[in-house]
Amino acid sequence: MMARATTFVLFICVFLLSSLPLLADSISEVRTLYDKINKAISEKKTTEVLLYTTPDGYAENRWIKVKQTDSATSFDNSYFKAKVFVLHNKVVKAVIDIESQAGDWINSREYYFYENGKTAFLFESHLTHLGYNLDQNKSLPPGPYVIEKRIYLNKTGKEIRSLQKAFIASTKEEIPAKYLQKIDIEVYRDIASLPFSKELNR
Repeated sequence: MMARATTFVLFICVFLLSSLPLLADSISEVRTLYDKINKAISEKKTTEVLLYTTPDGYAENRWIKVKQTDSATSFDNSYFKAKVFVLHNKVVKAVIDIESQAGDWINSREYYFYENGKTAFLFESHLTHLGYNLDQNKSLPPGPYVIEKRIYLNKTGKEIRSLQKAFIASTKEEIPAKYLQKIDIEVYRDIASLPFSKELNR
């Protein structure tokens, strides 16, 4: 019985070790894609699509695309807006910003996409003024505070790595994320899942 258990444990270890190169290759591919997309944006090789909505529109996935003849004022003043980058007629990146109307938090998410339309990488930055040390029942050092998340996915949409850290914005001192106010936002696994995907084709 002991020998069988040992054999099983060894099998699992060998399997995990053999998977490490594949994981490293996938993460390296995501990082290369990230650099390639941002380089194209910085060199102004992409076109931008601006979209915005209202609180009700956000809840109902009703977004408005800013057209060339429109004023961008509604976009600038919106608490819910998105900037989409298109390269060779394909969406490669989308930045979605959501801001509390009370002004106590701002959530920004950057999505990067593979050529097949699947999400490759998500970088989320959540800035909030709301936090409290529940364990010791005392206030945190003065904010605002930031929660950063990084999610890597492979070309089939499977999550391969997830990282999170929280810190005080002014000092970068890390603090437990559980002490900070968070909001539950859906992670979009592909371009078609974006709440404004229909508007992109109009």
